[in-house]
Amino acid sequence: MILLLAFLFLKTQSLDYAEHYKFINNLSRINELHSSVDQDTLKLRYDLLSHYDSLSNELLELKKIYKDLREIPTFISKNGKIEINKSIDANIELLSKKEQLTERFKSQNAILRNSLYNFPRMATKLVEEAPSRTIGLELATLIHDLLPDVLLYNLTSSKELAPKIQWQISRLLRVKGQYAAADGNANRVHYVILRGRHLEDSIVVGWQEKRALQPTSGGAPDGHGSRDLL
Repeated sequence: MILLLAFLFLKTQSLDYAEHYKFINNLSRINELHSSVDQDTLKLRYDLLSHYDSLSNELLELKKIYKDLREIPTFISKNGKIEINKSIDANIELLSKKEQLTERFKSQNAILRNSLYNFPRMATKLVEEAPSRTIGLELATLIHDLLPDVLLYNLTSSKELAPKIQWQISRLLRVKGQYAAADGNANRVHYVILRGRHLEDSIVVGWQEKRALQPTSGGAPDGHGSRDLL
């Protein structure tokens, strides 16, 4: 934004302070909103925010501000207006990509929250019932070991844990058929494995979406500090 301010002052012909401050305030608000979007995304990811209303409202306000910025102050030269419009176009395109990423994040986050709620409950119940049921000690041990690894992976997205979890799920898939029970217990085991897979997939995609939504530079339309969303 500093580069833009310098640019505006250099191109100033007869400064209209009302126009000037409105334009600068809009630029400042853009940076605030991008920061709020990033913070709300993190809060949603860690279940510190229970709704998407603020995130949606922030994106809507950003679209409105970019539209308002088309009303470029009259003290900006013709060439300056052309450059600013190009910068606004680029930022609107990036905002569109950010909206798409946000929608994907919402979808994946909903799956993640659902799996995080159901997977531990079902896995724990199966392990606790193992001695009196027919799922087998090996299967119960695999489920017991998988549960803390998946929950830790949700918090850290550790690259070291990912292959271990994939191996555990593969092993579960190989041995579950050996302990199929007539009482439908095999279906419960399959459900736990499915939820474990959902968790791993959702965590990976969720972290990718979160990182993609993080800023790498300023968000104001200065032609130099556009946010790189991908």
